[in-house]
Amino acid sequence: MFLTSKRLCFLCPQLKSSLANIRLGYNAVFVAIRNYKSCLECSIPAAEAVAVKDLNIVEDFITEEEEKCLIKEIEPKWRRLKYQSGHWDNAIQDYRETEISKWSRQSDSIINRIRSVAFKDSDLQKTLVHILDLSADGYIKPHVDSVKFCGGVIAGLSLLSPCIMKFVKEDEPNMWIKALLKQRSLYIMSNSIRYNYSHEVLKNKDSMINGEHITKDRRISIICRSEPSPDMNSENIFQNVVIPLELGDENT
Repeated sequence: MFLTSKRLCFLCPQLKSSLANIRLGYNAVFVAIRNYKSCLECSIPAAEAVAVKDLNIVEDFITEEEEKCLIKEIEPKWRRLKYQSGHWDNAIQDYRETEISKWSRQSDSIINRIRSVAFKDSDLQKTLVHILDLSADGYIKPHVDSVKFCGGVIAGLSLLSPCIMKFVKEDEPNMWIKALLKQRSLYIMSNSIRYNYSHEVLKNKDSMINGEHITKDRRISIICRSEPSPDMNSENIFQNVVIPLELGDENT
């Protein structure tokens, strides 16, 4: 337990050790969260217990200047890529995506910071970094990333805009978790929430948490993943696509 910006935060030992070894930019505000109430809404206590164990959120993981650096490097990648109205498997709406393997020195240091916090030394990591650009009207439908595409850890850095990510247990739809992913925050999914819960980025009209509407503007996410098990072949990233819930149906 430690105090940062007058807020008490509880960390798992692995994450606390990783954070202790990171040097941040001048005047960076860095708040690490295991289960901060303003950022989570859970349907039942059992769902909250899963969030505490398997979902890490780090607010202000990067500074505003670092965000500008990343955006400046990513924007040229979209020159010939228009927003698409639907993903080939209908899992994403109004998006663009690409992968980057080589970064500038400053951006590379940020990517390495993500990797050092999210992954164990023993984890095999995918070299390519997935970049997903959602328009202001874009969203991601519920899905579970295929075990044939990535392993047990997924880490995403949110740029330009906040959003609400919702997790729903596949065999118990009454168990759900909503997480507020603020601009410049990092989320880390692992274990049960990675394998047993679908996750989605909510539409603007459904973007509610703890009774508050969170407006999602254009959002870019930088996603790092661990490699799948050696016996799995790379295949469809979206293993299961679930029909989105209707607004107000909080029992699923």
